[in-house]
Amino acid sequence: MTRESLVIRRATPVVLFLDGHAELRAVSVSGCELWERYGEMLRSMLDRDEERLQLDGAIAGITDDGSYAVRIAVLSDGAGYAVLFEPFSARDPLGDIAERYALTPRECDVARLLTAGANTDEIATRLSIARSTAIIHVKNVLAKTGTRSRAAAVGRILHRDADGA
Repeated sequence: MTRESLVIRRATPVVLFLDGHAELRAVSVSGCELWERYGEMLRSMLDRDEERLQLDGAIAGITDDGSYAVRIAVLSDGAGYAVLFEPFSARDPLGDIAERYALTPRECDVARLLTAGANTDEIATRLSIARSTAIIHVKNVLAKTGTRSRAAAVGRILHRDADGA
């Protein structure tokens, strides 16, 4: 199934509730299919970003196939997590990042991985490049998006400024 057909089939956000052990506790409509498809990815996000999640109360990313923005928040009782899957519009919001920020094709790949929460080593591995090359590409993405941190770059890439930039 293509990303476009997934997006067309699901026009509304989907919410999953996980217990403290990252097991499915409750789900909204269409959530079971998303759990089957992205459950391992969610567990990986929780493992990788557990400390940040506990400090900030939430983490965000994007599915590997680019179909959904994912936000994970600690439940108010602290006994689990709420996971929000927000489908992207039929037009991929990351599709125009090259044009918006004058990124090279490789920098676009790096930007997509940054929005998915990848660190430098993961970027190097996924793109089969040296760690030092990944660092250079990340610095270029930060410079071209006019940001100083990965988090700020991801925010700028995923959430357009009010003026549409």
